[in-house]
Amino acid sequence: MLRMEHIHLAFQEVLIEDGTLEVQPGCLTVIKGASGKGKSSLLYMAGLLMDEASRIYHFDGYTVGHQDSEMASFRQQYIGYVFQDNSLISHLSLYENLKLYADMVDRHFTLEEAKHLLQAFRIGRDPLDSVTTLSGGEKQRLAIACAMVKKPRLLILDEPTSALDRKNSELLLSILKELAQGGMMILIASHDPHVFAAGDVIYEIEDQKLIKTRSHEAKQTKKETLQWQKHPLKAIFFMRYYLTYLKKNWGLQVMMLTLCGITMAILVSLSDISETFLASQQQSLDQIANREIVIASQDLNGKGYYDANLPLLEEGAMDTIAQLDHVQSVYPFFEGYCDEATANGKTVIDELVIQPYAPDRQIASQCHMTSGEAGQIYLSSYASEFFEMDRLDGQTLSLRCPLPDGTAFTLQDAPISGILQGSLQNMYTSATAVVYVPVDWLPEMAPQSLLIYADHFQNIKVLGEALEKMDPEWSVFTHYLRDESMMGLQYAFQSIAPFMTLILGIITVILVALLYVRYITQRKKEICLLKVNGLSRWDTVRLILIELILQTIVIVLASLVALIVIQLGVQTLLGYPMAMHYLGKLVQIGPLIFVIMLVPSLLALLVFQRMDVALVLRETTS
Repeated sequence: MLRMEHIHLAFQEVLIEDGTLEVQPGCLTVIKGASGKGKSSLLYMAGLLMDEASRIYHFDGYTVGHQDSEMASFRQQYIGYVFQDNSLISHLSLYENLKLYADMVDRHFTLEEAKHLLQAFRIGRDPLDSVTTLSGGEKQRLAIACAMVKKPRLLILDEPTSALDRKNSELLLSILKELAQGGMMILIASHDPHVFAAGDVIYEIEDQKLIKTRSHEAKQTKKETLQWQKHPLKAIFFMRYYLTYLKKNWGLQVMMLTLCGITMAILVSLSDISETFLASQQQSLDQIANREIVIASQDLNGKGYYDANLPLLEEGAMDTIAQLDHVQSVYPFFEGYCDEATANGKTVIDELVIQPYAPDRQIASQCHMTSGEAGQIYLSSYASEFFEMDRLDGQTLSLRCPLPDGTAFTLQDAPISGILQGSLQNMYTSATAVVYVPVDWLPEMAPQSLLIYADHFQNIKVLGEALEKMDPEWSVFTHYLRDESMMGLQYAFQSIAPFMTLILGIITVILVALLYVRYITQRKKEICLLKVNGLSRWDTVRLILIELILQTIVIVLASLVALIVIQLGVQTLLGYPMAMHYLGKLVQIGPLIFVIMLVPSLLALLVFQRMDVALVLRETTS
């Protein structure tokens, strides 16, 4: 038996003052009263959906307290609730609605059992049919069937016949009579005269009083105190529930989650593409840009950076410079006039100069004509004109160049490897007819000038400034200002990449926000029904958390697929060899998505936790 004492209901005005309600097993108890007198609110209190500090609630000898978890557990195990037209989840099938109620009490429920239950409640439909195909009477009977799946001790119905015709009303009342005769407690709020006629006990709300106007002598049964134990919902319930929801809302839900995943993949890919592009550009610039710095012991007033009459650099200058940051290599620089040079059957007197070149220069890439020979001698375009060369196959060069120490550097039939492009000029002296020889072919000499290579192009300026500070007398020449324009694309990409990332981040947030606005709007009634059937505040937290994890998994998988497609596309179309460490990306994307989804999930949780079930039910029934 249910007995509620000290019932107090008040909204804008007092509806019931210190009322008492008893619901006996084996009979129909009906609450009668005009609209707005508190019938539905009294049902909500009887169903532990509303609470009031003064009320005392006895259920089969057990006194239920005011804790949310205790009231939720009682709703879950012992109370079935049927609303006027809001006890079913419309996007689920008949069987899925029934199974949801069974899952709430951890009861295994098969499709065959669903067929038998539908027959018992006079619903001649396939269990897999949609709820939307049912008539009003069938929906009400299905709602009762759903409540009965839990095998409750108390069945509460709010205006069950208000939308039914006479035939369906009589059928519904006959079913309720059968359930009452089986020993169930049944409490109905109604203003239907047919329900009053069928009621065994009738209460009326008048003048702030709850008055029993019809009594019924219930059969005397042995009273046993309820041995109540809490049965918390298992995690598998929440997983099944969300997967069912996802399946029924597959189109928009998965589309939104997939779009979030693709956007996240683009965000991560943009970062990877940016890093790969910049690294590729850096490598290309280091290869094609001039990383050379030349220093001379004195300033030549703009006449180049070498003169045989310059004083020698201090002893140890090369070693000191080699220790500076960003220095890759240091070589002595020298220029000497050739008193005689012979190639292609022609001899040139006092017209050519020789200059050393370092391996860092990659001089072979600057040629417009090369030979198949393995030699390492290169001519400037102007120097080659003295020998009237139109091809290099088999061409050799012999020369003699006096050195400052009185010795001479000579070549005898050395293979010519290439002729430099005409646009490449001697950057260090005024000489135009130049023979370039490897720096290690020349004998060691005390240098007057040095050729220094920076480790990376962007470090030339810093290194040049450091060299100028070492000795104010030195003249330092770099190509930084001339070649800085080569960095334009790289600078532009570095500038636009954060902006693009921000835009995509905003798009992701908007997509998630849209997803959750729809989610909250669509799920409001659904969460209410779960709360009616035993979902506690803590269960709501678990539900949102499990859904958050499952949604994150869906988005991560979508991100991973999109990431693979994007990176393969970039690698194929643009030729960038992108490192595809997908496991690492999974670790990178997962927490990021979880954090992004966490904020709206907490918002949804706040809405659901603060949601007044009774108020929402009033709104949806009005």
